[in-house]
Amino acid sequence: MNYLTLPAGQRAPHVVRAVIEISKDTNTKFEYDEALNIFVLDRVLLSCMLYPPNYGFIPSTRADAGDALDIFIYMATPMP
Repeated sequence: MNYLTLPAGQRAPHVVRAVIEISKDTNTKFEYDEALNIFVLDRVLLSCMLYPPNYGFIPSTRADAGDALDIFIYMATPMP
């Protein structure tokens, strides 16, 4: 399954589907590898900083640079 080709959602652009690459309150970033169709560990922060929001991308979108559009999801708990 290619996560980049998932539908953005029936109610886009008001309500969109999101693929989370960084969960809130973690120090690890996973990146989707299009060639392998898997998530790979991209980096681990070496400081005590944690990412404050859930971060990911909106599938079936492309920015001018060719990447999927980024999305921040602010909520009280991390995504599983």
